[in-house]
Amino acid sequence: MSSSLKYTLPKSWDEVSPGDFVDLVSILESGVEKEKGLMQMLWIMSGLSDVAFSSIDYQEHVERFDELEWYETLAWHRSFLPQMEFKRTPYKGPADNLANFNLDQFIMAEHFLKQYTEHKKPEDLNRLVSVLYQTGPFLLEDVEKRYPVFEGLDQHLQNAAYYNYLGLREHKRTSGRYPGVFGKGGDTVQSTLNAWDVLKDDLAGSKFGPVATVGLSELDLVLVHFQNLAEKADKVKLNK
Repeated sequence: MSSSLKYTLPKSWDEVSPGDFVDLVSILESGVEKEKGLMQMLWIMSGLSDVAFSSIDYQEHVERFDELEWYETLAWHRSFLPQMEFKRTPYKGPADNLANFNLDQFIMAEHFLKQYTEHKKPEDLNRLVSVLYQTGPFLLEDVEKRYPVFEGLDQHLQNAAYYNYLGLREHKRTSGRYPGVFGKGGDTVQSTLNAWDVLKDDLAGSKFGPVATVGLSELDLVLVHFQNLAEKADKVKLNK
């Protein structure tokens, strides 16, 4: 018999609340078996108490798993963690669509994202979070001394910060605006810090100023310019 108790579910990541986002990330990181994980997700997003949720027939819940297909596509333009507080200090993190990032912050975030994705070392996650969350404008010269800032931060929040950035940059990658910036595998074309330094040298000039200030330029402004350079290079190759 169908239960009279009903609940609605988000239709995409865009409809998930920041609080539920942290809980969903915890499930994704837990390594729990898929059906059990989906059931946990249903419970979190249903808004029901444990008792109320359990009163609904198990099969009714299972029949709603298809409504959660969107959870596997980790891409969104809205930042779930635009700020956080740690040890009584407020930090500003990625804004929607990474709109508050400068080039240097993006470069370092990409570097530590790659390191953490490949090696899963806690210190690389700590370094990524220390790049993503700042008390003021991001400055490249502060990177090394800021590594220890988030030591002791709750693991769930660290994971949420990681996933939040992952989804924001994936949305930028799949938007279709910058195919010359992001490779098919998801990595940025400039996959090493040295490669980014060469690009910064190329960008220096009348549009972006001296090399020392190129990294402070607005991220999207640089990506648009980089995309234009990539398209021009492709045209040159085609005309050869």
